[in-house]
Amino acid sequence: MAAKSPRRKPTIIVTMRNHFDNTWRRCWDRPFEYGGRSFSSYIKVEKAVLDEQYRLALSSPLCGFEVESSRVLRRWLMDRPDRDEVTANLRKLLADGRFLLLGSGEVIPDANMPLGETLARNLAEGFWWARETLGEQPLVGWHCDGFGSNAQLPQIFRQAGILWIASLSYKRPSKEYWRGLDGTVAYLGRPAEDRVNNYHKYPPCPVCKGLLCTQCKGSGLDLSRRLSAERLPDMSGVDTAYLYFTGEEILPPPDLPDALGKHGRLYDVQGGTLMSHYARIAPLITPQKLRKPPLGKLSPEPDGNPTSSGCLVSRIELKRRHRFGELVLFAAEAFAAAAALDRDVFPYIPPDPPAAQKTAGPRVKQWVWAPYQQTSVPPVNMLWRDLAFGAFHDAITATHVDPAYRELMDMYDCLEDSSAAWLRGAAGAVRAGGETLRLMLPGSVSGPADVWLLDRLPESFELKAEGKTLRVTDDETTPEGARRVTVEGLEGLSPGVFDVAVKKSAPVQVKPGKARPRVKCGGFDVRVDSEGIVSVARRGLEVLKRRRDYPVGMFVEIDSGDPWATRDLHR
Repeated sequence: MAAKSPRRKPTIIVTMRNHFDNTWRRCWDRPFEYGGRSFSSYIKVEKAVLDEQYRLALSSPLCGFEVESSRVLRRWLMDRPDRDEVTANLRKLLADGRFLLLGSGEVIPDANMPLGETLARNLAEGFWWARETLGEQPLVGWHCDGFGSNAQLPQIFRQAGILWIASLSYKRPSKEYWRGLDGTVAYLGRPAEDRVNNYHKYPPCPVCKGLLCTQCKGSGLDLSRRLSAERLPDMSGVDTAYLYFTGEEILPPPDLPDALGKHGRLYDVQGGTLMSHYARIAPLITPQKLRKPPLGKLSPEPDGNPTSSGCLVSRIELKRRHRFGELVLFAAEAFAAAAALDRDVFPYIPPDPPAAQKTAGPRVKQWVWAPYQQTSVPPVNMLWRDLAFGAFHDAITATHVDPAYRELMDMYDCLEDSSAAWLRGAAGAVRAGGETLRLMLPGSVSGPADVWLLDRLPESFELKAEGKTLRVTDDETTPEGARRVTVEGLEGLSPGVFDVAVKKSAPVQVKPGKARPRVKCGGFDVRVDSEGIVSVARRGLEVLKRRRDYPVGMFVEIDSGDPWATRDLHR
C-alpha cells in the first residue's frame, strides 16, 4: 500500500506596506507649530518607515515591501546620500519579487474633480519615472483611499498598461470585472489576506517637542510605537494567503524576521508582494476574458460613486486654483513643445524665475525641491508632477489642516508662475515690437480659443490679426501676472505664428448695480460683498464665515487647531 504524501504546508506571503498621505494632517515638506510643539512633515514619517522596511527586506528573505506611489519613493531616494546603491538594491529586490512600486502613478488622486488629462498624466509621469529608475513600470493598479471611482478609470488604467486594479476604496464595483463608460474592462479580484495593522499617528518627540534631537534621530517624532509580531493571525486551512504588516505612519515590528522564522514548521513563509499573485490571475486577465468577462462576474455599475466626500470642509479657492493650474500648464506644455520642435520660429529664451519665488515673503518657503533648486524654473514634467500632487485625494478635496492648505497655495503660486515663465521662454506670447504681439496657433481653430498674454497690456484693448478684429470674451489674470483671454474670430487663420496688432480701446463703463449686502435664500440669511459670500446664517446662528486670512475661500469647517482632526462639528 502506497504511503500517503504529506499535506503541503500553507504558503504565507509576507509584505510590509503603509498608506502614505502626501498631505492631510501634516504638510508634505514642512513642519508646523501648534501648542508649543513642532509637527513633522509627511516626508519625515515616510523616511522613518521606509528606512525600516528597506532594512528588514535586505536582512531577510522572509520580508517583502510595497510602496504606493512614485512621489513617495522618489523623494525617499532623493534624500538618501546612498541613493545609487539603494536604487540598485531595489532593482534586485524587485527582480526577486520582494519589492514593488504599486501602480497609482505619481500620487493616489481624487478621481472625480481633476480633469481626465491630469488623471492620465498622473499615471504616465509616475510610470515613466519608475521605468527609468527601476527598469520596469508597475503592473498592479492601485487607488487606495481615493474618494470615489469615476467610470473612465478602467480606460485610463488600461491605456497605461494596467489590467488588474488591486485596490479601490469605500465603494467598489460589486463584481470582479469592472467595465467603464467606453466599454473597457479591468479586473478587480484580490487574493486571500490577513493583516497586522494599526493607524497610529506619531506625535512630536517628547524630549525636543519636535524640534529634532538625538532621541528621535532627527525625525522630530515620537517613534516609540511599532507594530507587534508577537501574535500572528491563524492562517491554517488556506492554500496561499498574504500577511500584511500595514497601517498609516506606523513602523513595522523590529523583530519581524525572527518572529516569522518561528512559524516555519506551520507555514511555508516567503517574502513577497502582490506580483507574487500575478501569475495566478494571468488566466483571468487574458484579452479574451477582458473582452468578454465570465457570466455573472461583470459588475453592473460603471463607477464607484457616490461615496464619502472626505470630511466636513470645502476650500473653494483650492479647487479653483487647481483647475486654473491645469489650464495654464496645458498651454505652457503646448508652447514649450512647439519651441522645441521649431527653434527657427521659436528661438529658445531662458525663462525668468517665477514671480512667486522673487517676491516670496518670510512665511513662504520656495516650493521647488531638490534637485531643481539650482534652476530658475522647474522643467515641465516637474510641473506636471506638482499638478498631480494638487489632485491628491486629501489635497483637492480640502480635508487637510491649515498649514497644509498654505503649502498647497504656495505650490500653485509656483505652478502658475513657472508655467507663465515657460510660455514666455518658449515665445508663446512675446512682444515683437511696438504694439504687436507674436502668437502661435498650434492647429486650425473652429471656435473660441484661450490665448495667454505675458506682456503688460492696457486694461482695455482690441486685438486684430490679418485684418480681422478678434473679440475678447473672457479675461482672467492670476495673482502672479499670467493673463488668459478667450478670443473669438480666430477661424480661418493659418496654424503657425502670426502677429497680432494691439489697439487701445476706451474702457467699457459699467453702471454699478444696487448693493445687496444680505440675500434671503430659503431659510438662510446670506451676507455678500464684491468678493462673494461673507457669511451664511440660519435662524440667527452663523453656520459659515469667510476667514480673514483666506479672503476668497469659503470654509464649511472651522479648524480649531487640532493637528490630527477637527473636533468641532460645525454645521
